[in-house]
Amino acid sequence: MRTLTRRLPGALALAACAAHAAVGGSLTLHASAVVDGEVIRLGDVADLSGGTAEERARLAGWVLAESPRLGQSMRVVRRRVASALPPGWAVAGAADVIVTRAAQQVSAASLCAEALKAVRTRVADLAGSTNAEATCRDKAARDVALPDGTLALDADANLVRVVDGPQSVSVRASVDGRVVGQYPVSVLLAATTRRWCAKAAMPANSLATPEAFEACRQPVRHESEVGDAPIVLTRGRLRHAIRAGQALAASDLVEPNAVLAGDSVTVHYRAGSFDLAARGTLVHDARLGESVRVRLGQARETVSGRLVADGVVDMEESL
Repeated sequence: MRTLTRRLPGALALAACAAHAAVGGSLTLHASAVVDGEVIRLGDVADLSGGTAEERARLAGWVLAESPRLGQSMRVVRRRVASALPPGWAVAGAADVIVTRAAQQVSAASLCAEALKAVRTRVADLAGSTNAEATCRDKAARDVALPDGTLALDADANLVRVVDGPQSVSVRASVDGRVVGQYPVSVLLAATTRRWCAKAAMPANSLATPEAFEACRQPVRHESEVGDAPIVLTRGRLRHAIRAGQALAASDLVEPNAVLAGDSVTVHYRAGSFDLAARGTLVHDARLGESVRVRLGQARETVSGRLVADGVVDMEESL
């Protein structure tokens, strides 16, 4: 607790010494007072009587000190007040005034509700193939004390991530239009999206058909998985092996007539009447008609060619 032991502000002391005529009166200090502003005024801690209405108004508006912080209190000592009063004014009442700051309690439930509202707003923009439900996680969350006044809470829905799992949603608190704090709320989001899952394990390079998959729901691990609908199932080859029940991604499939890095190809080299052929390994994925790089046997260097048919490359330079 702070105690007002210094001289009162200069304006108060000077006013006490002003040469204007004072009718005189009395003020009665309260034992305690609650203030809702940034400063403590004499009228906040005492009842004034006597004197003229103008003089009482002037004295009531005198600033004694800055208001205490929320959760703290300040002691205003009577003798300090008495020493600064104009002649003819007497002080009665409590010896000390315990001053506290007016506050309002904002419940953890209110902060949670605002965070969930932001999540619902974000989820409302999702495509129909994605579902998401949210709950607040921290059951030990506490209420917060804020200055008294008109309270407004809000959270930015654009900052909510549509990803399955926990995340923190920041709730901003404003009082009388002024931001007084940001409060993180721990939210657990259960987000799933509709996908196609393999009915059985499939090896790399195998031909994938729509019949090999079934509709399923999978947790959203990354926001890029949120889309209008699952990928369109077409016949294609798998870049890599997938497990039974594993969701198919668009990047897992290549066209049936495409070749993949590591595929074995036949390389043709034609020079006049000569037509040489050798086995090689494709260095990268390619489609028909594209230029490719091929490694022949165990050679470190690669040669250039063009994929002219499934598994057939015509060289563009000599061996």
